[in-house]
Amino acid sequence: MYKISEFSEMTGLTKETLRYYAEVKLLEPAFIDSKNNYRYYDDGSYFLAILLIKLRRLGFTIQEMISVMEDESFANLEALLMQKRKLIKKQMKELQGQRNRCLFGIGEGGRIVIHWKEEIMIERNIEKVWSLFSDQHIKKIMPKVEEHTLIEKREDEAGAKHRQTYREGKRLETYIVETLAYENSDDKKHKQIHFVLGKAFEITLAFTLVKIDESHTRFIYEGENKGVNFVGRAMLKLGGDKNNMKVVEEFLQKVREEAFKL
Repeated sequence: MYKISEFSEMTGLTKETLRYYAEVKLLEPAFIDSKNNYRYYDDGSYFLAILLIKLRRLGFTIQEMISVMEDESFANLEALLMQKRKLIKKQMKELQGQRNRCLFGIGEGGRIVIHWKEEIMIERNIEKVWSLFSDQHIKKIMPKVEEHTLIEKREDEAGAKHRQTYREGKRLETYIVETLAYENSDDKKHKQIHFVLGKAFEITLAFTLVKIDESHTRFIYEGENKGVNFVGRAMLKLGGDKNNMKVVEEFLQKVREEAFKL
């Protein structure tokens, strides 16, 4: 839970804006302490706040945002996005960035799942690369992970569960990561994991290593990010493929970089 001052700093929304959003029931605190009337927000509140910020940047009025959140309909969202698109075309020079975001939201036609599958060649032995995905070294390739603790079974088997804490700026989020599949043969390594972020995103990741020879390994990184609720689906709809692919490419290069340090 985050105090209103912490939540304000995390999201960039002022305390006054947060209080107003609560008043109009756009973004209500997850909990209000009856003893002192302090307001507290959670990770679900964070993703909702980011969605509202995106909508405001696209020119949505408060009433339009209320309409979107109450209706939870992509038809309504797309209709409003179409209106913004027409408005932005009239103001091309001044609002070029907003126009691009609106075009993407409409053009995807209701897509609410992001998929990716990318691969690279790493000039290192498969066992060395595989060691980066062990509990001992996972933070090397995922530096924003602050805690990765085994809580069920062994790390080298399907069904294992870890408690993981991730830092994004000043925000910390803790969730459970479940291993769905695990393979560790001489010529192929594979691990598939699943977790949910902020009750908004259901994420499945797969890491596959294939031995080419003693000093070359093919690394395949595959994943899916699915919106669990309206906030998650809307954020994916308003997102961009370029941003997503940048994150994927950065992870691939991070694995390569750390493999060369071993």
